[in-house]
Amino acid sequence: MMKKTIRALAALASAFAVLAAASAVSLAASPTLPEEPKINGGKKYTDVIDVVIDGNSAAAPDQVIIQDALDRAKHENGNEGTQVRITIKEGTYFIDSALWIYPDTHLILEDGAVIKRSITSEGTMLEGYIVSEAGTAAGSEISGYGGVHDIIIEGGTWDANAELCRTNFSNMMVLTHSQNVIIKNVTFQNSVNHMLNISGSNKVLVENCTFKDSQIYKGSDPDKEFYGNETSDEQKIERHLAIEAIHLDFMNKKGEGNSYTVLDGTPCKNITVRNCEFNNVFRGIGTHHPKSNNKGDADYATDYGNTFLFEKNTFTKVRSACISAYSFKNMTIRNNTADQVGMFCDFYDSFTTTISGNTVSGSYAPRDNYYRIQQQLLFINSGDVAISGNTLKSDGKNSANIKFYNSSDFRVDSNTLSGAETNCIYIEKTDKVVINNKSKDKANKYSTKGRNEVSMTDSSVTIGYDTFSKVLNVSKSAATISNCTFNGGYINLDKANKTTISGNTINMTDSGATACIVVNAPADSVTIKGNTLASASNHCIYANTVSGKTVDISGNTFNKTSKNLVTVVDVDTVNITGNTMNKISGYNVAISVTNSKANIKDNKISGATSQCIFMRNCTGTISGNTVSGSTHPIYMDQGTSATVTGNTVKNGGDNAIFADSVTGTTISNNTITDSGNCAIFMRGSKKLTISNNKITNTKAHGIYLENDNTGTVSNNTFTGVPEGKRRVRVTDDCVNITVTPADDTAIVTPAPTGSPTTPPTTSPSPKPTTKPDDQSSEGGTSGFINRLYSLVLGRPADQGGKDYWMSQVRNEGKTGADIAKGFLYSPEFLNKTMTDSEFLDILYNVFFDRAADQGGKDYWLGKLAGGMSKQDVIMGFINSTEWANVCLSYGIPSGGSGVPNKTVEPNAQVIAFARRLYETCLGRKADEAGLMDWATKLANMQITGTNAAHGFFFSDEFVGHNFDNGEYITRLYRTFMGREADQGGFDYWMGRFAAGASREEVFQGFAQSREFGEICASYGILR
Repeated sequence: MMKKTIRALAALASAFAVLAAASAVSLAASPTLPEEPKINGGKKYTDVIDVVIDGNSAAAPDQVIIQDALDRAKHENGNEGTQVRITIKEGTYFIDSALWIYPDTHLILEDGAVIKRSITSEGTMLEGYIVSEAGTAAGSEISGYGGVHDIIIEGGTWDANAELCRTNFSNMMVLTHSQNVIIKNVTFQNSVNHMLNISGSNKVLVENCTFKDSQIYKGSDPDKEFYGNETSDEQKIERHLAIEAIHLDFMNKKGEGNSYTVLDGTPCKNITVRNCEFNNVFRGIGTHHPKSNNKGDADYATDYGNTFLFEKNTFTKVRSACISAYSFKNMTIRNNTADQVGMFCDFYDSFTTTISGNTVSGSYAPRDNYYRIQQQLLFINSGDVAISGNTLKSDGKNSANIKFYNSSDFRVDSNTLSGAETNCIYIEKTDKVVINNKSKDKANKYSTKGRNEVSMTDSSVTIGYDTFSKVLNVSKSAATISNCTFNGGYINLDKANKTTISGNTINMTDSGATACIVVNAPADSVTIKGNTLASASNHCIYANTVSGKTVDISGNTFNKTSKNLVTVVDVDTVNITGNTMNKISGYNVAISVTNSKANIKDNKISGATSQCIFMRNCTGTISGNTVSGSTHPIYMDQGTSATVTGNTVKNGGDNAIFADSVTGTTISNNTITDSGNCAIFMRGSKKLTISNNKITNTKAHGIYLENDNTGTVSNNTFTGVPEGKRRVRVTDDCVNITVTPADDTAIVTPAPTGSPTTPPTTSPSPKPTTKPDDQSSEGGTSGFINRLYSLVLGRPADQGGKDYWMSQVRNEGKTGADIAKGFLYSPEFLNKTMTDSEFLDILYNVFFDRAADQGGKDYWLGKLAGGMSKQDVIMGFINSTEWANVCLSYGIPSGGSGVPNKTVEPNAQVIAFARRLYETCLGRKADEAGLMDWATKLANMQITGTNAAHGFFFSDEFVGHNFDNGEYITRLYRTFMGREADQGGFDYWMGRFAAGASREEVFQGFAQSREFGEICASYGILR
C-alpha cells in the first residue's frame, strides 16, 4: 500500500451559493418546490480548517488516515462558524469499515481520487455521525433533523467493489436525521445495495452525480427485508430489483441508519436530485417500502417525505423504475431523460406531483432471464398528479405507457405516447382523471401496437380535444368524452356509468369494429350528443343489451355509413332526438331499434336505401321526424306498439309508413307525400288508430290494410291518389276495420270527358272466348311475367310463382315496377355472382328492351363506382320513358314517373269492352267516335274498367233517364256481373238504398266484386 501524509493548511473560507430551482409547471397539481440547503445558514464560515490527504506517502492505513481527518470536525464541534475542509488527492484509498462524517464538513475528492471498499470488508462506506451536545454518541437523544448537518461531499469516486464482495449487503453512503447536505460531482459504483441512503433528512441536494453498475447480490439478506424466505436465485433477483441507487425513506424502519438511529418517524423533506446520471442500476431514485411493509408508528404511514425535485437527470439501462415513490408529497419530476428502462415512475400513495418535459424510452435491454420488464412506463397508485409534455415510448414490451390504479385527481396533456403493447393510457379504479380537455394545442399524441389508445375500468375520466386513431375503451366507468377527433378509431362503452360523449368527430374505418360508438350494458345513463359520425365499414352507433337507465342520442350529425346509422338492441330506454342523418350506403337503415323502449323524435333523415326508422318488438314514440328517400321510411313489425305522430314523410320508394304484426299502434297527424306505393300499409296488425294524416301523391292506394287488421281509420285527407286506386283499401280478410268517412274506400275515378249520345243500333258484342292472361309470353300480364322470369332469373316461370305474380296484378293492383323490383330484389337474383357491367346489361334488357349503348352504360358504371347503390340505379331505369313504353305494350301500369312516347291502338277486345258498356248501361248501340275514345283510353291505361263504368253510370245521358233504384241495380248486375240479378242479391241492394246508401256507394260495391275483376281480365284491361 502506498504511504500517505496528512498536511493541514489554513485557508480563508470560500463562499458557497446554490441557485433556487425554476418555477413549477402550472397544471392540476401544483407541488411546492424544495428548499435547497444553505450551508451555515447561507453565511460564510468565520474559520475554515483545511486538511489535505495526499497519496504520496502514508504512516497509517487509508481507513485511519481519512477518519482522522474527518474527526477534526468532531473535535471542532461547538466552535460556531468553523468548517473543516478535507481534500483527498488523486489515488485509490481502501477502507474496511464505515467512515463517519460530522457537521460542518466539506469533503472533497479531487479528480482521480477513489475510495474503495476492501474485498473483505462489510458495512457502510460513509455515514453521517449523530453526536450529543457533549460530543458523545447520542443514542436516543437526537431525533428529527438534529443529526449531522451542514456538510458537503464533492467529487471523486466511491466504489463498493461488489465484483469481489457480493456478499456485502450494506449501503454505500447513509445520512439519517440530517439537514443541509450537498452531494455533488460524485461517482457511486459497483454496489449490491443502495448507493446513497437518505432517511429522515431535510434540505438535501444531490447534483451532477453518477450512479452506475449495480451488481447482483450473492449472499443472504441479513434482515430479510428484500428476500424474505425466498430461496431461488431467480426469486431473489426479482426482489433485488427494488434496490434504489438513491434511497429516500423515513425513520420508522430498522436498518435505515446506524445503531444510534432514533426511529421516530421523521420523513425526508426538501430533497433535490438534479443533473445526475443513472446507468445500469436496478432502480434510480425513491423507496421500496409500501405502507403494508411498515413496522412502526402508523401516524407516519402517510408521510414518508415531503417536497422533492427530480430534474434533468439521465437514466440508462435502469432495470426497474427510474423513480419510485411511496407516500411522497409535493414532487416535481421534470426534464429527465430515460432510455432502455423498465419503468420511468412507480408511485404508491403519493400526492401533488407534476411529471413534465421528460423523454422516456423502454424497455430495458439487453436483459437476461432474471430481469423482469415492468408493465407500464408510468405506474401511479397515488393522487393529484399532472403529467404534461412528456415523450413516453415503449419498445412494445410494456402493456401501457401510463397506468393509473386506485387513485384520484390527475391531468394528462401534451404528451406523446407510443409503442405500448396494449394501451397508451390505462385507468383502473381511479377517479377524476382529466385527459387534456383544454384545447387541441394541449392534445396528447397516441400510437400503440394494440387496439386501445385509452382504456378505463371502474373509473371516472374526462377526455377532451385529443385525436385518436384506434379505440377509446370505457368499462364500468363514468366518462366525459368531448371535442375529440377519431381518425379511424372509435369509442367502446361496456357497462359505462353516467357517460357523456359530445362534440366529437368520429370517422371510423376499423373493419373489425362494430360502430363509431359501441354501447354495451351500462348500469346508468349514457348521453351521446352533438357528435359528427361517419363509418366506412360498419354502424355509427350500436347499443346492445343496455339495462338500467337511459341512452340519449341527440343532436348528432350522421354521414355515410356501410351499415345502419343507429342500431339499438335490447335497451331499456333509448331517446333518439334532433339528429341529422344522411348518405346511408347499401341496403341499410338510418335508425334500427329492436326489443327496446324507444322515443324517436325531431330527427332529419334522408338517403337511406331501406328504412329511415325501423322498430321491431318495441314500445315508444316516433314523432316530429322529417324522413325521405328510402324504400320504407318508417317500418314497424313483430309486436311493436308505438305512437307515430307529427312526422313529415317524403319520397318513400315503396310504402311510406309500413307495419306488420304490430299492436296498439297509433298513426296520426303525419304529412306523407310522394309515396312510391301506398302512404300507409298495415298488415296483420291489431288495435290500430290511423287518423288525421295528410296524404298527397301516392303511386297506389293512400292507406292499404290487409291480413286481418283491426282498428279505426278516420279523418285522413287525401290528394293525388291515382285513378283506379282507393284512398283506403281494406281487403276482405279485415273484418274489424272501421273507416270514416266510408267514401274513402271508394275507387278514385276521373270526371268523364264526354257522354255517349248516339242511340244504340246493334246488340252488344259477344264476350271474347280467349283471356289475355292465357296468352303466350308475347303479350298481356302473362307475357310480362314470363319475360321477367327469362330476363332476370334466366329460367322459365314455375307455375306457383307465376300464379302469385298474376294475382298481385289482378287483385292487388301491383304495377310493372312492383313486379320488376320483386324479381330484382329476390334472393334468387341477389345470390347470383355478377359484375356491375353484367348487372347493367340485365337492366337494359328488362327496362329498355334492348342492349346497352356504350355511352349510357359508362354513365351508370360511373355512378356505381362513385357509391350509388344498385337500388338507386334500378329506380333510375323505372322512371324512364322506355320502361313506360314496355309496360304499355303489355297492358300493365309502369309504376314509374316516365310517360310513354307512343300510343297503343285499341285491339278488338278492348273495343268490345267499351261497346259492352254502351249496351249494358245505356241500353243502346255505341256511336263510333265515343266508342273509340273510350277504347283508346282503356288501351293506353289512362283509365281503368271501373273508371269507364263510372263515366257511363254517372253520365248526363244515364242520369237523364231517371231510372228507379230497381232498374239501376238491374243494369249494375248486367255490367259488373255479366248476368241478371238473383232475387236475394237484388233484395239486399234495395235494402241498402232503403237504409240511406247513395248510388255511388252501391256502384262501388259492384265495382269491387270478384266477378267484375274477372270480366276486366277477360277483356285485357285494368280493373
